[in-house]
Amino acid sequence: MSTLLTIILLLGSIIASESAEVKFCDRSLTEVERPHVWIDDYPGCESLPDHCELFGMEYVCSEPIQNATAGAVCESGTKVLCVVEPAVTLADPQPADVLKIITYNIYDLRYTIWQDGQRERTCRVLFRTLETTPDVDVIVFNELFMGGCFGDSGKLDLRELLDYHGFKYTATVGENGCLSQQPPDVENGGVAIASRWPILIETEKIFENYPNITAGTFQCKGVMYAKVEKTVDSKRGHTISLEPICCLSLGRNTTRSEWLRRTRYTNSRET
Repeated sequence: MSTLLTIILLLGSIIASESAEVKFCDRSLTEVERPHVWIDDYPGCESLPDHCELFGMEYVCSEPIQNATAGAVCESGTKVLCVVEPAVTLADPQPADVLKIITYNIYDLRYTIWQDGQRERTCRVLFRTLETTPDVDVIVFNELFMGGCFGDSGKLDLRELLDYHGFKYTATVGENGCLSQQPPDVENGGVAIASRWPILIETEKIFENYPNITAGTFQCKGVMYAKVEKTVDSKRGHTISLEPICCLSLGRNTTRSEWLRRTRYTNSRET
């Protein structure tokens, strides 16, 4: 046991010695222009400079955790200030009669349901997407339940990163209320649309037909509609509606019913 403890302590010493140099915060360091976040809930409550890299961010400085709010994960310890990387430079858009759309299921599920590095992935999603497809016009996000990045803790979320890159966006379907027969603490539907171009109209349709005692009972699954105006070289391009369906399995009969509702809803939209 003593040998194992010695090995653990040595490994900890090596890791600490290889970490980035700790810089204590001052007023000039904390006034950063890029989106940023304080990591103050790391396991053990001792955040290190290298922890910023876990989320694809750059380390700024460290300071002690003081005056923690009620219910905070860490009441004492060390927190680090992390800043996102420089914004991705977008490419010139395709002609007005071409609309490039990406649909992305980012698996931003609640931790009580699934744990696979939601923060680590969703803090990077937008940057990597824009790097690989810098001329994208519209991004449809599915399973954006927690808001992306640090949205689950009310901090830096995906919408702030979209703002940073000049994208507009809709609400998440169901976030402003759901069906009266569903529980009051029901989850949103996880579907949202982001656009490089102005969103002229956005509306939603919550699915009314779902089987009892399933995930659908506790989620506002439905359709998000967005009318997007793309203009290139002073020429008006596409006006488009997007109706992604959010979809854990609803059962064959329920799925058929909701697809019919989706079709009727689509046909009723202004084009």
